[in-house]
Amino acid sequence: MQVGDIVRTRLMNDYEHRKDLIGVIVGIRAGTWPKDWEVADQQKMWEMSLGRRVDVMWAGGGIIENFPEQMIEVVKEHDNESR
Repeated sequence: MQVGDIVRTRLMNDYEHRKDLIGVIVGIRAGTWPKDWEVADQQKMWEMSLGRRVDVMWAGGGIIENFPEQMIEVVKEHDNESR
């Protein structure tokens, strides 16, 4: 997963229908806690299961920051050689 990849996530709406959301990764950060926080072992386990924090710009134009990496899947990888 890298900046520029096209991703999707599946969310449930109020009517229990699945809705695919498509977006582009605009930023990635390590999924670590701030150094001055006291973090319990259970929180560390959550961090490992959620992965890195990903910023995604969705098709509607909105940006969600700190989206868990494990909740999205890559649809198309960014091609570094295209111009």
